[in-house]
Amino acid sequence: MEPVAAPLGPSLVEIQEVELSGVPEPSGLVLDQDGEHLWTVSDQTGFMYRLTMSGNLVEEIDLDGEDLEGIAVNPADGSIFVVEESLGQVLNFDREGNLLQRITVEGLPSMGNSGLEGITINPANGHIFLLKEKNPGLLVELNPAGDVLAINDLGFAGDFSGLSFDTDNNQLMILSDQSATLNWCTLEGQKLKTLYTHLDKGEGVAFSSVLNKIFLVSDSQATLSTYHANSESSSP
Repeated sequence: MEPVAAPLGPSLVEIQEVELSGVPEPSGLVLDQDGEHLWTVSDQTGFMYRLTMSGNLVEEIDLDGEDLEGIAVNPADGSIFVVEESLGQVLNFDREGNLLQRITVEGLPSMGNSGLEGITINPANGHIFLLKEKNPGLLVELNPAGDVLAINDLGFAGDFSGLSFDTDNNQLMILSDQSATLNWCTLEGQKLKTLYTHLDKGEGVAFSSVLNKIFLVSDSQATLSTYHANSESSSP
């Protein structure tokens, strides 16, 4: 399916866009525990990459995985969670890339190329939130042990490609590639607010409440875009 052109409407205000040299097809993005770096993962290479906020590559780690799509940092211990799209699994690694845990998410429809895409963690209770891309689009909540607590339908965008936790408002930030939007939602997936990104193949979102910034990665262009978190324009 071709990406949906974003209509006129309130948009994120971009600060800068930089190319990610040496990071092919970034998919997923998260703020590191130190608040100064970002992590992304590549579904092409199976590596995860640590970046500065200006997009410079600091570290790369081979996870020896396939079809990796989303990434999150566990606020409790700093370990890294990623999702394997087609297998419907969540993998937990230490910061050296050693596998600690593999969770198969039960009760989901067939995965294929419309499987798990995004992941984030609620720092208050350690609950894991996952996105299923489409057919249907779903928001899945797990407890820290990997048990499914809730599965909620998402129908407000063409697909669902990235996920981050807005700690300021106790909300989820859900990115759509095809609709070119970033959506603020309740923890049950009810949409509260939408801003347009005008980004091609946006596949990862990270939020820094300290810096008041939102970061997005484009899979197709291998770019990192930085936006003001609380500013919006009235037109593209």
